[in-house]
Amino acid sequence: MSTKQERSATLPKAKPEGRGPGTARVTVDRIVHMVAGTFILGSLALAHFHSQNWLWFTAFVGANLLQSGITNWCLMSSILRKLGVPEGSAVGCSR
Repeated sequence: MSTKQERSATLPKAKPEGRGPGTARVTVDRIVHMVAGTFILGSLALAHFHSQNWLWFTAFVGANLLQSGITNWCLMSSILRKLGVPEGSAVGCSR
């Protein structure tokens, strides 16, 4: 047996790509959805406990989501791509 074969026999096998626990990748779409959801829930909590004016921030986030859905452009997505975050389909739509 050659040294290369010995090394490959002792190395652990890589996990197969797929869906399931521990296989989710953090992608641009997922980050944008998580941030938007956090902003909306946070601004609703602030509107409830602090001031009703925080609802303007909720409306701003909603308007940006509507704009990005219509134009297919999002500033945060562009920034994340330039930072090297991998692209991928949101909510596992591509199969």
